[in-house]
Amino acid sequence: MRKGLKRLIAGTAALCVASGFGWGFWRINHLYPAARNLQYAPGETAQVNGFRFTVESWDLIAMDEMASLFADVRHFYTDPDGNPAADEDIRFLLVNMQVAVPEQYESLDTLYGISACSGPWKNGLAIEIFSHINANQLVAGEQTLVLPYAVHRQQFLEEDWKFIDNRHFELVVSLYPNYTVLNLA
Repeated sequence: MRKGLKRLIAGTAALCVASGFGWGFWRINHLYPAARNLQYAPGETAQVNGFRFTVESWDLIAMDEMASLFADVRHFYTDPDGNPAADEDIRFLLVNMQVAVPEQYESLDTLYGISACSGPWKNGLAIEIFSHINANQLVAGEQTLVLPYAVHRQQFLEEDWKFIDNRHFELVVSLYPNYTVLNLA
């Protein structure tokens, strides 16, 4: 009789745990449905939280070209050992973007969240370069900004780095409830 009672208690506990897990799974999936995937080509305008973003052009440039725009750029980038990065080990993705800023959001915080992606690679805005190239704060209304992203050799497999100039890049503007992507090619 004791053995039967223990099995009954264990079975009931297992059933309660499984039911709780099932209810939690159902609840989360119904409270937070999958994000809608919104893709925009260059020249198309994406609207996110009152902002409007339009990619006008982009370029992937080498360190020497970036140094002509921002002389101190070499001080910000190092190899894994802390030495200045070799010019051939870094590229910069520069995105020229038209941005319409609503009056209540005169802050750079929204731009900081825009990340550049290419397959599994992802990187955030290079703030020190952004501040040098653009005015240091947003103003309400439309303006053209250059969004810079550093692309390091150490972030890629060697065979992928050989073809870095031919990769497809995109900017991810928002993740949820809409997964908003500005394609660069």
